[in-house]
Amino acid sequence: MARQSVGNIMGMQNNPLVKENEIVLAGNICKKNWFGRVQIRFFELYRYGELKYYKDMKEYKGSITLGPNTKVSKIAKTTIKVFCEKKKKEYILMQPDST
Repeated sequence: MARQSVGNIMGMQNNPLVKENEIVLAGNICKKNWFGRVQIRFFELYRYGELKYYKDMKEYKGSITLGPNTKVSKIAKTTIKVFCEKKKKEYILMQPDST
């Protein structure tokens, strides 16, 4: 029986953590800030449950931690409310206008 080394490419392919770091969804969202103003952000959702968002697709602005107990509520057709357990903060996320 052959042993697999974690330090080589074959080991990386079989490492479950590599798949956890996979981006499963990316795009644009609008989020409301503390003052109720809408901010357009580029986001990347990782398999491990972190939603990272950026200003201008490159300037990291923050993240929202999602997990099995994350509360998500649909407010409108294109709007959801997400509660981040890590920060104990609520976020309002909207699909940007197509215009």
